[in-house]
Formats: sequence, structure tokens, C-alpha cells
Amino acid sequence: MPLPTFLICGAEKAGTTALFNFMKGHPEISLSTEKELHYFSSNYEKGLEWYEGKFRVKKGAKAIGEASPSYMYDERVPERIKSTLPDVKLIFILRHPVDRAYSHYWHRVNRSGSENLSFEEAIKRAIEAEKKGVKEGEDAERISYLTRGKYAEHLERFKKVFPEERMLVLIHRDLKNKPEEVMRRVFEFIGVDPDFRGENWGEKHNVGITPKSQIADRMVKKIIFGNKAGIKFKFFMENHMPSVWKMFGKMLYREGYPPMKAKIRRVLLDYYEPHNRRLEKMIGRELKWWYE
Repeated sequence: MPLPTFLICGAEKAGTTALFNFMKGHPEISLSTEKELHYFSSNYEKGLEWYEGKFRVKKGAKAIGEASPSYMYDERVPERIKSTLPDVKLIFILRHPVDRAYSHYWHRVNRSGSENLSFEEAIKRAIEAEKKGVKEGEDAERISYLTRGKYAEHLERFKKVFPEERMLVLIHRDLKNKPEEVMRRVFEFIGVDPDFRGENWGEKHNVGITPKSQIADRMVKKIIFGNKAGIKFKFFMENHMPSVWKMFGKMLYREGYPPMKAKIRRVLLDYYEPHNRRLEKMIGRELKWWYE
């Protein structure tokens, strides 16, 4: 069974879902049966046969791929990919790290129900925990709000294993504002017809949400995230009945998050500045709006 010729490796909450869906209609691309396989991170012990079974390669496909944002952060992943897919091409898409952190926070609040602190308190706890070197517990998870936006560190890990010509770094705002231009770059990079245009490129994907009713939200979280059957149901609906799942979501949630407070935004802008400077040098591009 053919294995992937490209991987979308992250970043989390930065547009990997949109990128994956924009590729779906291309006649020369075959994608995994599920978006996030996490094989090289959390599912590696399941073996290559399990991984191969997640692909149904269509006739005429010139590129095969999957998207798992966890690949960007797991230190074991680059070497694992190299040993299994030595010639694979890697795609990364990066979002303003402060906005990414805020989206990550709200994802844990609204979708998994695993965060109960305010954003300000969660970030304060994360910064303190990072300084102390906390490795376990809720505060260790909160540290990831911060560390997953240190893009240069993560990309450097891959650069030690893969040549730069097999790594494509994209910017979230470009995909949002100029999808045709960005997708042409992607298609050229993975070796398929770059002139393809998708009908769904104007659609929103994985949009942030806020509950219309806290009571209803708590009930949904208890039912879905309180047991394995509920989680399996959510996974099935998202992957096999997405239109019904979206309609259900619209009944209970509204798009968007409350505005971030200026004070905590300033804290995060200062926190990320040295990391952003390092990234700019790495990719040869200024990201001026990342300092606002």
C-alpha cells in the first residue's frame, strides 16, 4: 500500500483543517480517511500496517498525504518520519502566536471542557509553571498555550533531519486572504497540477465558537466527553456527517470569542517577540502584524 508523499505537520489552531479540506477536491491528491492520524506522535505503537490502512489511494493520484498538527511538537516525530518516509515533503502553516494561543485556550474551554480558568489566569499560571519547569498536571498542559507558538524551535528540530527544500512554511493570514496564491504554492511543492481551483476555498473551517447557553454547554460536554462512547460519536459525526454536526453546533454555539483584554495581549506579545524575530530570520520574511 502506498504511503504519504507529504505531511501537514502543524501548527495546531493555525489552519491545518482548512488546508486539508482545500486539497480534498484535487483529482491528483489522495488524503487519509481521517484528517488527524497522529501516527508518528501518539499512535506510533499501532504499527505501519495500521497507518497504511488509513489511506485509500484513488486512480491517478500523484500525491498522498495526511495532516496531524501534533507532529510539529513531539520531539520524537522528525526521526520517526525520516525512518519511515525518507523522501516525504513537509508542510507547516503558522498563525500569529498570540491568536493561536487564544484559540487553543478556547478550544479547551468550549470543545473539550478541560479548561476552567479565565484566559488571564491560565496564561499567568502557564508562565509561572514554565519558569518552574512543571512537567505534569493541568498547568503543564497550559504551558502548551505558550510553547506551541515558539515556531522557530519546532521548525529547527525538523531542519536537523530534513533538507529545507522539502519543507514548506505557510502563513495562516495568507491562506485566509489569498487562498489561490497559497494553494498554487502547495500544489507545486507536492507535485500536482497547480491550476486546480476548489469550490470550497471560500468556506470557513474549524471556526472558533462560544456557547449560547452555559447550561446546555455543560450538558453537551458531560454527554460527549464524559465517556468513550460520546467521544467516538463526536469523531464519527465530524468525519462522516460533518454537515449534520455543523448544524447541531450552530444551534448551541455562536461563532467567535470574546475580545482578548489588551493587558494580557501585551504580555504575550512581549513573550513571543524574541521567538518571532528568530522565525523571521529563518523563513526570510517580516511578520510585522505579529507584533500588534
